[in-house]
Amino acid sequence: MYLGKTVRAISKSACRAYCMLGEYFSNSGRQVDFIVGGVQKGGTSALDWYLRKHPQICMAGRKEVHFFDNEIVQKLPSRIRLSYYRSFFNSCECSKVLGEATPIYIWWPKSLERIKAYNPNIKLIFVFRDPVYRAYSHWNMERQRGFEKDSFSNSIRREGADKDQSRISSYVSRGFYSSQIKHAKSLFSGEQLLFIKQEELLDEPGSALQRVTNFLGLSAMGDVQYKRVHSREYEYPISFEDERFLRDLFRSDIEEVEREVGWDLSDWKKISD
Repeated sequence: MYLGKTVRAISKSACRAYCMLGEYFSNSGRQVDFIVGGVQKGGTSALDWYLRKHPQICMAGRKEVHFFDNEIVQKLPSRIRLSYYRSFFNSCECSKVLGEATPIYIWWPKSLERIKAYNPNIKLIFVFRDPVYRAYSHWNMERQRGFEKDSFSNSIRREGADKDQSRISSYVSRGFYSSQIKHAKSLFSGEQLLFIKQEELLDEPGSALQRVTNFLGLSAMGDVQYKRVHSREYEYPISFEDERFLRDLFRSDIEEVEREVGWDLSDWKKISD
């Protein structure tokens, strides 16, 4: 028993020393193997939580590193910029794969191009949610943070008048998924992309995570219990008028997503009872 603990301790120390030496002698360092790149309010916090439980995965020190969408950081010299990114993975030692989750990447201009330039072989995971409820959840979050003062009804109708891409008030624009999916497909091969519906992660987390681990070439996670992460109370339910407005607005794009990914998204086109 004591010998076993000693061997494990020595192995862990050797592993740590190996990784430290590897980092010291390499200017490039280990690259991140996969990224959960979208969508905001789509279930990425839950997926991040699940993945942190896998023994072969080391996630970044925090969720939402915001590296590839940070315009200030991207202007830094390459060596400084990459050293900053690697600092989020200092505790990873010898994990089989490194990953992070920043859901704005699929939507923010040039993020995917920067990811490809960083690691052309990276794998990307995207979780998609009914765009109407995604928009409402996004607005609700910004209201509770104090960044949004307007009503949901006014917010979704004024967004088209905003000329600049906004991290905060992009309630509607982030929900047009088809162009985002096509953009990802134009940059990466099918073997590098995994698309998941939020409903699958909610209703069948074990099945969804099996797809993820297969995609990453890792062992299965075993029994998985549903975990609700970052759930917020709503001020009031979405109105029939606002839901109808958004269903009409998103309908053709949802049909394009069905063609792109091969999903049946009938529920995303129906108005709630």
